[in-house]
Amino acid sequence: MKLTFVEHVKERIIEHSLFAWLCILLVLSLIPLPETGIDPEWHLDKVVHLLLYGITAILFYRRIRLRLRLWHILFSIGLASLYGFFLEVLQRLVPWRSFSLSDIIANVLGATTFVLIYTYRLKGANRIFSKQ
Repeated sequence: MKLTFVEHVKERIIEHSLFAWLCILLVLSLIPLPETGIDPEWHLDKVVHLLLYGITAILFYRRIRLRLRLWHILFSIGLASLYGFFLEVLQRLVPWRSFSLSDIIANVLGATTFVLIYTYRLKGANRIFSKQ
């Protein structure tokens, strides 16, 4: 399938946006965090993980999808989750950060939730699981 000039430019923008976003996540995951004074029982960091990895999964999805298919959705969720796991492992190697299983769970939940909502809004529930 040959892309038009506009489609080609759009694809390059999506690619560059994904790469830039992954770099931003890498930096944010490895820099020391300042003390916020927010009560840790609020689990605000888990909300941040949900948002960040939800966006990551949508960017992966937009990059790999050709048609709306279930495997594109699952692959996007998997890539975003795997990247989140990789960053958690890197955090274990940095003295001022720590590895957290609950962060990984929040990453997977965010990726899953955001991609499912995005695809539902994009094409509707009946098209998400079609065999086209």
